[in-house]
Amino acid sequence: MASAMSRLIRAGQVSEHNGALFWKDFENDWSLINVLLISTEIVERAVSLARRYHLQTYDAVHLAAARTWQEMLVEPVALATFDRELWQAAQWDGMHVYPEQSR
Repeated sequence: MASAMSRLIRAGQVSEHNGALFWKDFENDWSLINVLLISTEIVERAVSLARRYHLQTYDAVHLAAARTWQEMLVEPVALATFDRELWQAAQWDGMHVYPEQSR
């Protein structure tokens, strides 16, 4: 979240003021968010995904965590991202993605 918000601010798509407001909302909602601890299994899976789809490290970890969470729940999980490369890799890897079309 911090990386995405910083990128939007740097790109001029979000003002510093609005970025701070969004971050405050995120912090307020933190208790409602399911947090998955990063295990050795997730790291190993992320390495494999990074190599297979040429992903950056954080993106590979996000995809590996989403796949692991989906397997734990035994039901479809949608990976939400506006990162084009992660969106495409998730789709190639059989994940449901949000939004339904890449930007």
